Amino acid sequence: EDGTVSVGISGGSDDSKSFAKKLEKSLNKDGRQKYQVLGKSTKKFKKYLKNFNPEITEDKIKKVGGNPRGVCAEPKAALMANSNKSPITGMDTRNPRDKNNYPYEGIDKTSDNQMKPCGTCELYETAYMKCANREIIME
Repeated sequence: EDGTVSVGISGGSDDSKSFAKKLEKSLNKDGRQKYQVLGKSTKKFKKYLKNFNPEITEDKIKKVGGNPRGVCAEPKAALMANSNKSPITGMDTRNPRDKNNYPYEGIDKTSDNQMKPCGTCELYETAYMKCANREIIME
């Protein structure tokens, strides 16, 4: 709502965490601190996801062809938004690479690099939105 942007990048390693810090610094090079970037989910957030719906087991995640809990960009953007006092007004997921394994084809599509959620992110959409909208506090 206030113009700030909460960003999540996919990946689950310390390299993702390091890249996120570099990306945040680059995006905020004008000094405004408009962008906050997260590259690695917290243990507390992963536990929240696991407990959110116990029926979402590792086997179910594998069955839907999803990624491990918390490694995609969507959950990290939601977690970053949770720490932002300004309400969210929209969400978008983009793939910076040439090959998009999850192309978005909705009526509001604006770019070929927009992505639909993977199977895991579809299963956890409600959990992500509760987090992003601060219905639960992850601090």
